Amino acid sequence: MPCEISQNALRKTAQRLAKFRGTRCERMRNALRNFGGRFAQVDAYFGSAAVLILIWLLVGFPLTVIGGIFGKNMADSFDAPCRTKNIPREIPPVPWYRSAPAHMLIGGFLPFSAISVELYYIFATMWGREQYTLYGILFIVFVILLSVTGCISVALTYFQLSSEDYRWWWRSIFSAG
Repeated sequence: MPCEISQNALRKTAQRLAKFRGTRCERMRNALRNFGGRFAQVDAYFGSAAVLILIWLLVGFPLTVIGGIFGKNMADSFDAPCRTKNIPREIPPVPWYRSAPAHMLIGGFLPFSAISVELYYIFATMWGREQYTLYGILFIVFVILLSVTGCISVALTYFQLSSEDYRWWWRSIFSAG
């Protein structure tokens, strides 16, 4: 009979519909899993990432909004601790070694000198001459680089502020960045 549906056609239709069943997260995870072996680890960490995003969306974001509303409504009017003027102060001239290019040169040279020996080993590995195996030492050198860069930035910003230059914001970043 032409109007009768065979069992085989029903089974195939049910299998096709089962592919599209599920939530968006399941479909996205399955698509990434089936994409290839390069994304094999995605499946292991997908649930953890989804939980962290949900925690932020359901806890962190609402608390941030509620805290902003409370802070805005409960804050007193701003009372400056000192009297301010509309006319900016005149910045006194500085010697050449306190200029912005000199600070940038010093702020770049000192962190570079802290890691220059380690760069030899990294470049030798990149050019294929040696095998790099000192990853723990590399992490320690990275921490040293961060601490030297931070200390140099603080020191150069202090030198700029002590010479009564109040425009320190961007220069503090560029001096050791």
